[in-house]
Amino acid sequence: MQKKYDIAVLHDNAYSELVFDGNIGGSFLEIEGAKEVGIEFNSFSKTYSIPGCRIAFAIGNKYMIKQLKTLKSHVDYGMFLPFQKVAAKALSGSREYIDTVRNTYETRRNLLINGLNKIGWNIDMTAGSMFVWARIPSKYQSSIKFTLDLMEKTGVIVVPGSSFGDEGEGFVRMALVQDEEHILKAIENIKNSDIVK
Repeated sequence: MQKKYDIAVLHDNAYSELVFDGNIGGSFLEIEGAKEVGIEFNSFSKTYSIPGCRIAFAIGNKYMIKQLKTLKSHVDYGMFLPFQKVAAKALSGSREYIDTVRNTYETRRNLLINGLNKIGWNIDMTAGSMFVWARIPSKYQSSIKFTLDLMEKTGVIVVPGSSFGDEGEGFVRMALVQDEEHILKAIENIKNSDIVK
């Protein structure tokens, strides 16, 4: 690895375990020389379904980790000790729970995308994460307009892609956090509307 530009690489790998169809998520740190130039972050909110606790970890270059520790000592402190103990236990425990989380999201992804494709809203099969990005129907020019119409006509709430920047326009993001019953109900509501026709 060439260190031509003398920059630090800070890699957010929060979805590394939420990869579908038998694929395996990778790590920036697997690249030769990566530990010399960077660190990688991961979050318990995704892999272990512990949102709200704001607990994560970083691994990689020792000097950069030391600098991160110094920075964090100035901007936050006092992570609730039980959260730390739960996190340590999760990291050292069985991968069975991670597999359960991954399989749950993959099942929901399949149900949502296959169901929407069947009723005419063609969406590519996402390869991982707890979100599905879908192109808005061609009769719409604005992801915000589509989001508002979808909510009004079907009761289904999505996030307009434009809220993530210019490149998100033309898409919406759907979270796979609802159970299968709610996903089926959302598909049915969309089917019974004229929103994707």
